[in-house]
Amino acid sequence: MSYDLSKVARALTESQQFAEPGMNLSDPKTNLRVISSQDHGSITIRDNGCILFNEAVHELLKDEDLAELVGQEAIENEVKKLVIAKYFSDNRTIDREEIKTSIIKRVKEDIGDWIVFHPIINLDMKGAFEIGAIRFLPLEMALAESTRCVMSYAFPGEADDQESQRGLGLRCIHMAIGNGNCYARVVVRAHKQQCINHSKIMVEYIINAVRAFSSMFYNYSEKRIFGLPEEVSSNRSWTISIGTPSGSFNTTNELHGFERPFVFDKDVYARLCKVINISKLVAPLSRVRKTWNSLESATLSAAISLGRSVVAPRLDQAFLGCAIAIERLLIPDGSESTVERFSDRLALLIGNNKDQRMQIAKSARRLYDLRSRIVHAAYTSIERSDHLELERLAIYALLAVINDETVYVLHEAFCLQLNAKKYE
Repeated sequence: MSYDLSKVARALTESQQFAEPGMNLSDPKTNLRVISSQDHGSITIRDNGCILFNEAVHELLKDEDLAELVGQEAIENEVKKLVIAKYFSDNRTIDREEIKTSIIKRVKEDIGDWIVFHPIINLDMKGAFEIGAIRFLPLEMALAESTRCVMSYAFPGEADDQESQRGLGLRCIHMAIGNGNCYARVVVRAHKQQCINHSKIMVEYIINAVRAFSSMFYNYSEKRIFGLPEEVSSNRSWTISIGTPSGSFNTTNELHGFERPFVFDKDVYARLCKVINISKLVAPLSRVRKTWNSLESATLSAAISLGRSVVAPRLDQAFLGCAIAIERLLIPDGSESTVERFSDRLALLIGNNKDQRMQIAKSARRLYDLRSRIVHAAYTSIERSDHLELERLAIYALLAVINDETVYVLHEAFCLQLNAKKYE
């Protein structure tokens, strides 16, 4: 879906009717937006003007390339520049050509190819490994490669300026490189304001695709949790309990987060490739999102939910993440999630015979009831055994979809095929 330039121009022109010079934040109940620039100072847009401004930005983001490669922040910045310049001009009317030249052309000029290094916490890489478009590097290799990138980069300006910028780049690398146990190196094409966010999304997909199957490599009690810095941490808490019976004074020492590193070596990589077929799971990430079919999108979303459940801080949140992963696989967009669809399709997907399917459906109905109690009644008393059972079912379901050799273009067709198994 593409944007309507006339609608954008009209909304931005009309938004100026609700603007006033200066920064006026006196009424906290008023919906407002302040736009500032060095050349013109500030203007404050209020109420309907903010609505019109946002409508214009969201209209431009209907273009999938602008949404994915540029992002909302960069679009908004160029829109602000145009609006404040027109507000202080003799002609406040904005036309289609100005949208093209002052916004669209400018953001596209700042789209380029970027090499981004993201720190990963508690992942012990025994060598460099590639999963999809991501190259995971041990700390020493990440330092060497990022240093080479800086040394070979053509900085602008005179020779002295280039060396000064190069030296600053090297100092930044040495300060930043210790933030993780290893680094994920990714090459992305994006706007300069979007490159970090865009590359982080790709890294998150790959991390969760691997992390979703953590229990196939380590027991949960070992707490070998890895991820991006904002996802994982490690700390201990002490709880004190005092009771009325004699001697009923207890303390417990509980570990939150990771305890030991997740070791990623050749054996782990081989299992990811041969048993899980990780390359098939992440294959869509090498293409732009608009080319993904609905089943590919659903499978990656399921992996994201299952992977995030591993680092969820609470057991009920981890349980819900596993439930969402199964629902994402079995319930197409636009369809209602029901206990029958959840349990029946799960049983048909991973059960090998009638007795096994009946047992899976029975367990799935009970677990779905717990999921509904979390969602609708803020239920938190989830048992570890129930979480592990649902996680196991989610892993089996995800593996079944990944390794299904039938080529489906639509998620709906896949689910209809599952329904047809009832009559086999």
